[in-house]
Amino acid sequence: MEDKRVDQDGTNDEGDLSKIWSEFASVTTSHGIQRMNNAKSKKYLKYEVDVNFKVEQAKSLKFPAVTICNNNPIRKSLLKSSPAFEQIHALVEEYVQIYKFSFCRDNDSLSEDSYENEEASDCIPFSEASVSEFEKSLDTDVGVRIKETYEALEESYKFDAGHQFDQLILDCEFAGVSCMDTNDFVHTVNNVYGNCYTFNSALLAKEIKVTKLSGPKYGLKITFNVEQNEYIETSETAGLRVLIHDPQRMPFPEDEGFLVATNALTHVAVEVVCFVRGNFLLVTFYYKETMLRMNGSYGNCYAEGLPKETNYQHQYNLSYCQKGCHYTRLSEEIYHRRACVDVKFTAMLNVPKSRKICSTSNEIEKNCANETLAAYEDGLLFGYEMCPPPCKENIYKTSISSSKWPAKNTKDLMASFIDKICRVAEHEDKSCNIDIKDCGMLFIYFETLSHLIVEESPSYEFHQLLSDIGGVLGLYIGFSLLTIVEFIELIFEICRARFRKRCLRRKKISNARSAELRQLS
Repeated sequence: MEDKRVDQDGTNDEGDLSKIWSEFASVTTSHGIQRMNNAKSKKYLKYEVDVNFKVEQAKSLKFPAVTICNNNPIRKSLLKSSPAFEQIHALVEEYVQIYKFSFCRDNDSLSEDSYENEEASDCIPFSEASVSEFEKSLDTDVGVRIKETYEALEESYKFDAGHQFDQLILDCEFAGVSCMDTNDFVHTVNNVYGNCYTFNSALLAKEIKVTKLSGPKYGLKITFNVEQNEYIETSETAGLRVLIHDPQRMPFPEDEGFLVATNALTHVAVEVVCFVRGNFLLVTFYYKETMLRMNGSYGNCYAEGLPKETNYQHQYNLSYCQKGCHYTRLSEEIYHRRACVDVKFTAMLNVPKSRKICSTSNEIEKNCANETLAAYEDGLLFGYEMCPPPCKENIYKTSISSSKWPAKNTKDLMASFIDKICRVAEHEDKSCNIDIKDCGMLFIYFETLSHLIVEESPSYEFHQLLSDIGGVLGLYIGFSLLTIVEFIELIFEICRARFRKRCLRRKKISNARSAELRQLS
């Protein structure tokens, strides 16, 4: 048990002093005494961050950019008609010949000689075999070589090779208003999907489109035709690649987005999530109605207005994004090592148009690219601080649903619609070969005008630390006349308590002696 010194009169010396000090600390105007026992400097130096969630209802929202690509990058008819595509045509034919081979039961390796020497009964289709290594080698030996050859072409040839806007987009409406004008779309070239078209991009010399109501009627409606008769053999799926992103952001359809099938009606309901990350400094400033503060203590983020980090920011005047920064660093590292550009990151590097594309048939260049990518994946190439996330970022969450299209009772109406399009095309001396099975319809709209804001804020800010320090300093420099009187009262109470105890002890001793004398007498 705890041993406490208690006088015989029942009083506790330590308890009395503790009680007196506690009462004084709780009522004194010198609040620094209380603050001293609650120092906050350690908490401030932890640089902890609170994440706040709030939902806001907006009267209107800026509509996102929509990037649309065909799953097929090169039109088949172009391969045979133009000498510029002879090498790609040969690679596609090689790809087809490889796919015609089979795996044999007696030999799991793929060999043209073994295939010709084996009887048909000794072989099984490769789709029934374990073909992971085969697919891997097929992609590197032929698929990537097609991309490399395609990327080495001049921009005009790439555009001619891909699916054209007026053939891909049969009809376009935004909030009931036609958007078939090519000025409503920005054209970009992607080495995986060929020609891509972005609606509502910030690169357009127009204001970003705004919607004031939610639902399919007030969004984007597109009727498309993928032209499957123009697909080359390397394109295994028919449909669109669609990416919904911020109008100021660079699209990366090869990494992001979703597929839209033909012969289907697809609805894409969109919800906005706004991320606001704090980089905190004493002096704050405002940018686009969002407070951004800068200092690495709470974790770095990139604020608009800082020096541009990527080639596409310089070339297209688009906003910074973390993925683009990563690709820029990777492409620069590979280029500095081997003086060639990796086919995956050609748009990320600001080098002459006569640049050399790294070839997978060159073992040195191939190994260099693979080693650089491995170092990046292991976090050895560059640190997190080289490519921080943006301080403000809009993410578009999608909810996708679809149904078969067109319905049986509307096929005649669709046939009339296609005939009308073909008559217009023929009037403009353009070919028209539309199969309803190659077509589809796409709706993109806001599900609701409310949007989620995810905001990071410091758990303990500098002004709070100053406030707490001020409380401590008040102990020394903030004494008022009342505080001095309180201290005099404190000293008096302590002295009185001590004097009282001494008096009680002396009285007790005196009483004890008197009792002894009475007993003796």
